[in-house]
Amino acid sequence: MRPAAELLDSTTSSAANMAKQRGLSLKALMDEIYAVADGFDSWKDAVTGFEGHPVGWKYIYSLIGVDADIRNGGIYQLHHNSTWHLILDAADGAKAFGLKDLHKNLKDILFYYHRIGRSKMRKRIPAGYFDDLSPKWNKSLAKLEDEYYRCFERRHWNDGINDLIKVVVQSNPELVGQPL
Repeated sequence: MRPAAELLDSTTSSAANMAKQRGLSLKALMDEIYAVADGFDSWKDAVTGFEGHPVGWKYIYSLIGVDADIRNGGIYQLHHNSTWHLILDAADGAKAFGLKDLHKNLKDILFYYHRIGRSKMRKRIPAGYFDDLSPKWNKSLAKLEDEYYRCFERRHWNDGINDLIKVVVQSNPELVGQPL
């Protein structure tokens, strides 16, 4: 699998070819993802609501929800809104899509609240999930937000999450086309 960052300017890909064969454009794929999501009663339902669909759909949906809240009101807003339930899946998606810096940042954001007992995710966080973090870990929300935006800026993704989605769909067809 090629890193997502290498494919930003790519005009053809196996995912795009698969989409064309099925008559699906990126917009049509997103329409399918949102058609599933429209059946959810809450953001929390997204955790299990994508069963039977490609795992990448849940990851894309989670990344979009987390990004929207961070860009609208920062990490604080994300934590205090119901979209917070998407952060673990967004972090897993970033890892699966090969976006190491974004995965680390989302994991750090989750840890920021976990270490003070306010993660709201104790039952979902796997044992040992934070074992690779330094015992001296001490980042502020401002630093975490700066790191979040740098994940996009260093790739020159001026259109933010939309550029990310284009790249991950092109570079990870196995995740957007295989059911959970």
